[in-house]
Amino acid sequence: MPFGVIELDPDGFVLSYNKAEESLSGMASSSVVGRHFFREVAPCTSVKDFEGRFHSFISSQSGPESFNFTFRFPGRTTKVSIAFVRSEHASAFVLVKAFTEMGHGG
Repeated sequence: MPFGVIELDPDGFVLSYNKAEESLSGMASSSVVGRHFFREVAPCTSVKDFEGRFHSFISSQSGPESFNFTFRFPGRTTKVSIAFVRSEHASAFVLVKAFTEMGHGG
């Protein structure tokens, strides 16, 4: 897949984490699955514009939601497009696509 996929349960715990997201974040799936995404994995997302949106999305019946966000990793920042999409279960997928330089990319 050309984008990262993180599956979160309604409380924000990571259920799955794909290879593309491992590449984007630099974190192995084995060190992320089972951990709290907003507190332990990506604390920079513990803000109203990300975690707040996630909780509003997961508690509503709304369709997919997308927005732009900047991940602030140690020593670098990565601008991304985020989409929340419901799974067949009570969980939600967080789709992450990095912006490329000059807006090009695949």
